[in-house]
Amino acid sequence: MNIENFLETYGPLVIVLALTAAGIIVTRMWIHRRRTFDPGRIHIREQLIVIGLALIAAIAIVLALPIRETDRNSLLGILGLLITAVIGLSATTHVGNALAGIMIRSGRRFRPGDFIYSGDHFGRVTDLGLFHTEIQTEMRDLTIMPNLRLATEPLTVVRSTGTIAAATVSLGYDVSRADATSALTAAATEVGLGEPTVQVRELGDFSVTYRVAGLLTEPRRLLSARSDLRKAMLDQLHGAGIEIVSPTFMNQRQMTPTSSTIPRDTTAEAIEVNDFESLVFDKADLAESVEDLTDRIADIDARITELQAADPTPEASRLLESLEQSKAVITRVVDDRKKAVEEDGRR
Repeated sequence: MNIENFLETYGPLVIVLALTAAGIIVTRMWIHRRRTFDPGRIHIREQLIVIGLALIAAIAIVLALPIRETDRNSLLGILGLLITAVIGLSATTHVGNALAGIMIRSGRRFRPGDFIYSGDHFGRVTDLGLFHTEIQTEMRDLTIMPNLRLATEPLTVVRSTGTIAAATVSLGYDVSRADATSALTAAATEVGLGEPTVQVRELGDFSVTYRVAGLLTEPRRLLSARSDLRKAMLDQLHGAGIEIVSPTFMNQRQMTPTSSTIPRDTTAEAIEVNDFESLVFDKADLAESVEDLTDRIADIDARITELQAADPTPEASRLLESLEQSKAVITRVVDDRKKAVEEDGRR
C-alpha cells in the first residue's frame, strides 16, 4: 500500500485521532488552569464538557473508521445501546444524581452558606457538586448528601431574611398563664427576637406546654439564639418565682410547704451574644463569602460592559478604571478564599 492509498484509507481516522489527542491535551490544560485559579472540585460545567467531548470523540472515531457503511451503522448502533444501557443502569445513581445536581443549580433552591434540613440532617451548605452536596453540621463535621435525595425528598431551606427561633417549656397548672406569658415574652425580648409570641401548645394531664417564639433576623446565629433563648427562659422564670416542674415532680428529700426548686441565686448575668457559629460553620462562611463575591464580580462585569458601550467621557473612564481595580482586588480575595476552602476539605 503506497502513501496515497494509506492517506485515502486511513487519513480521516488519523486526523480524528490527532484531533482527539489534541482535544484531550487542551482539555486537561484548561481544567488544570481552572483548578489553579479555582482549587476546588471540578464544577458541573467542566464535568459536562468533558462528558460531551468524550461522546463526540467516540462518534467521530466510528465515523472515520475505514469500514463498510453497514458495519459503521452497526457500530453506531452498538455505541448507542451502550450509552443507553449506562444511562438505564445508572439512572438511580450517578446519572440521577447528576440530573438532580443540574436541577438544583439551575433552580437555585439554595446556595453555599444556607442552612438546610433534610431528614435527620441539618447544617450549612459548603459545596454544590454535580453528584452531591456537602453540608457542615453543627458538630463542625462535613456531611456528603446525594443530590438525588435533595431533589426527591422534602427539603427545608432557612430563609436568609430571617427565621423563627423557638423553645418549649412545661409548667404546672398552678402557674398563672399571665405570669408565664410575661416571663417568656421577656426572655425572647432579652435575646433580641422580634415580635415575640407565647403559645399554649398542649394541655397535658399534669402540665401545660408553652412555646415562645420570635423572629431571628440573623440566621447565622441560629444555634446561639436557640441556646440563649433557653438561658433567658430559665432566668426569667426563676426570677419571677416560677418553678419549671410539673405536679408529678418528685424529689427524694424532705421538703416543707415553703420549699421550692428555684436556685437560691436567681441573679444571672446578662445573656451574652457569642459567635459560636463562626467556629462551627467556618467552611460554610467561606463558601458563602465566595458565592457573594462571585455575584459581585458579575455585577461589576455588567457595569463595565455598560460603560464600554456608552460614549467615552472622562468621568466614565475614571469609573471604568476604578471598577477594573475593584474587580482585580475582589478576584484575588475570591482566589484566596477558594484555596482556603480546598485546604479545609483536604484536612
